Amino acid sequence: NEFKHEVWCDEIIGEWNVSNNTGIYQEKISSVVRLKKKVFNKAFPTVLQSLKSNVVDFGEYDVIVSHFGTRAWHDLPYVSKKTNLKKVVRFYGYDLNVGKCSDVWRKRYAQIFKKYDIIVSMGPAMTRQLIDIGAPKGKVIESALGIDQEDMLEIKTNIKSCVDPLKIIIIGSFVQKKGIPLAIEGIADFVKQTKKDVQLTIVGDVNKSDRGSLLEG
Repeated sequence: NEFKHEVWCDEIIGEWNVSNNTGIYQEKISSVVRLKKKVFNKAFPTVLQSLKSNVVDFGEYDVIVSHFGTRAWHDLPYVSKKTNLKKVVRFYGYDLNVGKCSDVWRKRYAQIFKKYDIIVSMGPAMTRQLIDIGAPKGKVIESALGIDQEDMLEIKTNIKSCVDPLKIIIIGSFVQKKGIPLAIEGIADFVKQTKKDVQLTIVGDVNKSDRGSLLEG
C-alpha cells in the first residue's frame, strides 16, 4: 500500500535528505509576525490563532501526529475544523509537567483533549497523570518508547562479533525519569556476564538547582 507523509516544523536547520514521498514544510513566519506572536499570545490568543497562515493543506491527509502536547496546541488552529482528519498527540514528559504546573496550559490542554482523537501516553504513570489533568480515559492509549523486549529475545547476537570495545552512548538530562543509573547497572551486568570491554559515554545536562548535589555525588 502506498502512503504519503509530510513533516511540518517551525524551522528547518541544515539540509535534509528525504525520500520521494516525503515533504518537509516550514511554518513561514516573518520577524514581524514573530513579534506579534509574543505580544498576542498573552493578551489575545484567539486572535493570534486566526492570524496564522497554513503552509500545509491538512485536508489532503488522514492523520496528523503532534509530538508533545505543547506542539498540539500550536497545531490545533490548523486542524480543529478538519472533521475527517484523525488527530493524535503524543506526550513525553516535559509537556505533561507544564500542564500540571500551569493553569494556562491546563485550559489549553482541555481544548486539545476535546479536539484530538487519540492521546498517547508512555506508560501507566503518565496515563494516570494525563487523566488527572482532564484527559478522557477512553482516548488515552499507552505506547512506550524503546525496544520490544519480547522481540529482542528472539534475536540471536554473537557477542564475539561485537566491536571491541563495545561503544555505548547514553544521551539525556540527568533526572530520575531518564533511568540513567538503571542503564549503567544493566551495562555493568552485561560486562560481568560477557567479560566484554565496554566504552560508555554519557551526555546530558541537569537543572542549575541540582548541579551542586550532582557534583557532590
